[in-house]
Amino acid sequence: MSNRIPDDTRGPLGLKLRALRRGKRFTQAELARRAAVGRVYVAELETGQHVNPSLAVIQRLADALEAPVEALIGR
Repeated sequence: MSNRIPDDTRGPLGLKLRALRRGKRFTQAELARRAAVGRVYVAELETGQHVNPSLAVIQRLADALEAPVEALIGR
């Protein structure tokens, strides 16, 4: 049995993060390196296993993706 969370349960942050990352053609590892976070942490954010990142982490992810913070947490 897989521990993977189904796609439809991912929170908006995870969906936005994955879409932006794929748009930049970054692997999870590349984004993690650029944002100074762990690759597993990026995966957990994308799958909804971790849903409450700090604003500092969100800012680093946005910077690494060359996107405004609002692209990750805005509506």
